[in-house]
Amino acid sequence: MSDGKIIDIVNPEVLAHYDLLEEIGIIDELDRLHVRLRQSSEVIREAASLFSEPSVDSLMDHLVSSLVDKFIPSHLILVLKDRNHKASPSIVCFENLKQVASPLKINNFEPFYNFFSARPKSINFSKFRSELGSTDIADSLGPLAPEYIFPLMGIDGIFGFLVFGRKIVDQDYSPEEVKYIEDLVTFASISLQNIINYADAITDFKTGLYNHSFFTRRMGEELANAKRYEKEITLLLIDIDHFKRLNDTYGHLAGDEVLVCIADAIRHAIRAGDIVSRFGGEEFAVLLVQTVEVASLVTAERIRKTVEETSVEYLGNRLNVTVSVGVRNIGKKDDATVETIIHQADQALYKAKDEGRNRVCVYDDRLE
Repeated sequence: MSDGKIIDIVNPEVLAHYDLLEEIGIIDELDRLHVRLRQSSEVIREAASLFSEPSVDSLMDHLVSSLVDKFIPSHLILVLKDRNHKASPSIVCFENLKQVASPLKINNFEPFYNFFSARPKSINFSKFRSELGSTDIADSLGPLAPEYIFPLMGIDGIFGFLVFGRKIVDQDYSPEEVKYIEDLVTFASISLQNIINYADAITDFKTGLYNHSFFTRRMGEELANAKRYEKEITLLLIDIDHFKRLNDTYGHLAGDEVLVCIADAIRHAIRAGDIVSRFGGEEFAVLLVQTVEVASLVTAERIRKTVEETSVEYLGNRLNVTVSVGVRNIGKKDDATVETIIHQADQALYKAKDEGRNRVCVYDDRLE
């Protein structure tokens, strides 16, 4: 080293003392530094790509594909815990470069959560097995020929982990390769935390739908686009009938279960490009983009009928609910504001309630 810079290996003065530099280990150290520099540059490039991914699924696909292509492990398993702890973790498995059905089944994520919360670093599998204290859990990973486990860590603890099997070609994982994987997983964890934080800011935690503030912002954008390109859009306001009576009879936990089931029913009754939110309490809002009035009425009726045919199971009780729907179509020449449109859809919803509930009503000027 000279003035903090790596020695210039092609300098004639250096070449004259090459044997001495090699003997004292300077050349080997230079090789290691060059390898580390190349790996750091590659990690930075991959990290930039990871940070550009818009969703958890695309982020994890990118991460796993990059690692499979680079290291060619016999197995690579990605385990992601359910955010609400209500379901088993999701598992993605690659075997010999191909995605396959996972031989690994995890019904209880808690032992892994507890282990990596206390030891939030990568670990050799043999050490993991000895420190875990549960041979059954370690044995469940056995068919994967695991060598290393890398946790995905966030602010609130572990998101999941990656299990690396032995390398198909070349030698064992080198310390530099382990460091590369650790760095990339760290960047992936940061990106995953960012995606989750953004999702939390725009969605309703209970139903997973967009929240009121994000919906109204998106509605403003879609309204502006509709006016610019002379397209029709439609706002539906949907309210669960007699929801207070249901809460009073069966309790608020039953009401929460109903909200989740109705949210799913609405989501499956609309197109992928439409926008749905929990608008507040037991009320939902749907924006049907590029939809003429006749088609919007068909969709509103499909939502009403889908909910009517949905049964919610709660503590042995079969709960059946209905919804009322207010419809406000926004035509090509309509210059109403977001606030006015919401108010008018609400007027149509009140009409549906007044006329007996479990029905669809369309706004017209006589409702004012």
